[in-house]
Amino acid sequence: MKKLLMTVTLSAFFGLAAHANPITTLFNSLGDAVDNPPIIGTIAGNGGLWASFSTLSSPYLLNDVMVDLQVSAPSSGVLDVELYADDPGVGVGTELDLLGTINDSSLTTSAATYSFTDFDISLNADTRYWIGITSVGNEDTAYWDTTEVLDGPEVSTEYVGGPGWEDLNAAEDNLYAQSMEIDSTPEPSTILLGVIGIAMLVAFRRRVAV
Repeated sequence: MKKLLMTVTLSAFFGLAAHANPITTLFNSLGDAVDNPPIIGTIAGNGGLWASFSTLSSPYLLNDVMVDLQVSAPSSGVLDVELYADDPGVGVGTELDLLGTINDSSLTTSAATYSFTDFDISLNADTRYWIGITSVGNEDTAYWDTTEVLDGPEVSTEYVGGPGWEDLNAAEDNLYAQSMEIDSTPEPSTILLGVIGIAMLVAFRRRVAV
């Protein structure tokens, strides 16, 4: 009986925790390509491309990044999709984590959306981050699509660019945005979870005592 009650208590606890974590789209610029191939040029040709996004007033767990990619011709190149910190006044800062890789040969000559989800990374509140796509071996012919779609939270204040193309700290958001969607899970309040846990523990102890 004790084991059953403990199982039910834990199930309820984690159920409440999960319910408190809806998926939130922090940044969404996925849309039809501006150019074909996009104006931004190849990832390898620019040494990599980057797009920024910012969290809102709560800390988040990053768990899904979607980007629109295409190629001029399949090759043997490999792309790294990475999370970077922001360097205020400069642009892209330190690399924080590798989100995934994709082979250039798996891309198509028209834009398609690719999703990277094999991670769960804590993000601070009210903080700018960057998604970067770089070429391993500089052999790929991939493009990161650009759009004029600016319909998500924080999109209109973010930046796009890459070395040799545009100043990473320039406000290019009114011209083009790289196709990207950032989905995350708001972290539940530690205090709230603590209160829930204590209440369930008290209820469990009383039930056992009876």
